[in-house]
Amino acid sequence: MVVSTPKELLELDIKTCLERDIGVKIEEGEEESPFLIISADDKAGGKTPHVLNSQISNADSTTSIDSFNQVLKRPEHGVRCIQAHSDLPLYITGHTDGYVKLWEFGYFHHLAKYSLPGNRGRITSLHFGPLGAKFGLSDANGVIGLWHTTVNAKSPFCVLSCHDRSARDFAFLGSASVLASVGSSSNNRNVVLWDTLLPPSECAIKKFQAHELGAMVCEYSPSRQVLITGGNKGDICIFDIRQRKLQHFFNGHGSAVRSICITPKRGALHNRKCRWRD
Repeated sequence: MVVSTPKELLELDIKTCLERDIGVKIEEGEEESPFLIISADDKAGGKTPHVLNSQISNADSTTSIDSFNQVLKRPEHGVRCIQAHSDLPLYITGHTDGYVKLWEFGYFHHLAKYSLPGNRGRITSLHFGPLGAKFGLSDANGVIGLWHTTVNAKSPFCVLSCHDRSARDFAFLGSASVLASVGSSSNNRNVVLWDTLLPPSECAIKKFQAHELGAMVCEYSPSRQVLITGGNKGDICIFDIRQRKLQHFFNGHGSAVRSICITPKRGALHNRKCRWRD
């Protein structure tokens, strides 16, 4: 797993943390080392912990480290969001300066760096497509950009001007070419469905007037084919993607909804302190 702090990125193999009766202790390594050493207190009565062998490349040399577990520390400021690839050992990070970086777990330097052309806004969200072959970003300028997941794809193959104030989040709707964006627009059309295979003048296939003070977050349920969005006033909307209409609306919180998670098996909708069944 990878964790972001205000000053750095931390990579941690948590396999041992999930073992029963094994306590984990994190120790600082050498002062100039990019690693944290993870040691285990064996409480299971003589159980031998797994030993990992890995090679990490940095700018100066290639260091072979044999230990129980390691964390790679990268000095990386301004990380706003992180998204991991579903199949490959890759992840992307979005930054306050408008750049997106592609990383491989275990390697010190990023593999590629991406940005939208022109005036770059703060990255607000990142997502890989359903198969991981494409990824996209949304920024504070109201723009969504899509790239192919390669180190050579410096320029986006698709740029959408989604919201004239800010784009907060987006979700792929079962396909890497169809997506929904949420944000804040002057005309209050804060939820928009897009088909990127259509001409630019026609690719906004449906615009919804929803969330009076703007939409903050969205999540798509492939099994139900519904889009759930959360607003700045704590309101929640559920859209039927097949019929392209608002299905349900209710007030879930007294303040902004900042995260939504859908459990894949039970069809339940989670937020920080509330849970609903669809």
